[in-house]
Amino acid sequence: MRKSDPVRCRVELSRLLTTALSAEDAARALQAIRDVNAVLVFSNTVVDGDPFSTTYVVQSGDSLSKIARKTGMQADWRLIKRVNGLRSDTAISAGQKLKIPLGCFHADVSKSQFRLFLFLGEGANRVLVASLPVGLGELDSTPSGAFMVRPKSKLIDPEWQHPRTGERFAANDPLNPIGEHWIGLMGVDPHNAGVKGYGIHGTVEPDSIGKQRSLGCVRMGSDDVAITYETLTEPNSTIVIRP
Repeated sequence: MRKSDPVRCRVELSRLLTTALSAEDAARALQAIRDVNAVLVFSNTVVDGDPFSTTYVVQSGDSLSKIARKTGMQADWRLIKRVNGLRSDTAISAGQKLKIPLGCFHADVSKSQFRLFLFLGEGANRVLVASLPVGLGELDSTPSGAFMVRPKSKLIDPEWQHPRTGERFAANDPLNPIGEHWIGLMGVDPHNAGVKGYGIHGTVEPDSIGKQRSLGCVRMGSDDVAITYETLTEPNSTIVIRP
């Protein structure tokens, strides 16, 4: 089915992964869905019947950010660059056909599994896009519940000040503990509505992925957090952190 009907294959695999599977079968299903999404999401191939992608013909004067606005993309314009394998932000020309990702991305973080599951779509139409490893807060300090991306909180190469020591790290500092991407979170549940200062970010300690080593944030490897940055946006994306 992966080759003959990849759209249906992704739907069936997404449903299958919500059932009780052995560890071996779950690993096989996750590998299969990675292979499907390597084409459906992360390549420039547009498959007939895929509700989450379309084709756009570049017009004179277009930029990737303008194309994202014109097509109503609910993801960052950098995702266009990624899926089309563009060399740079400006490597487009009039008449060129581009794949445009559609739909809103959401994330579920499983603290027990140290994984961030990235989804596309809503409700019964939701499909799994990726399963990415994460690091979490020391002493189980990562807050749980439903969150949204805090407005104007997404940053590339951000400055950062350590909240305990006061040490400051400048933008583009290779020693900056939060890496090159920051996605601020705000709680939307009654019990976490006042939670501030937490986010999803990169790390300069790749060995901390899969462990409780952060100050409470969700940390990811550099490639994985770049994908997460490009897909999760405000105000529509939701992030649920579960035990």
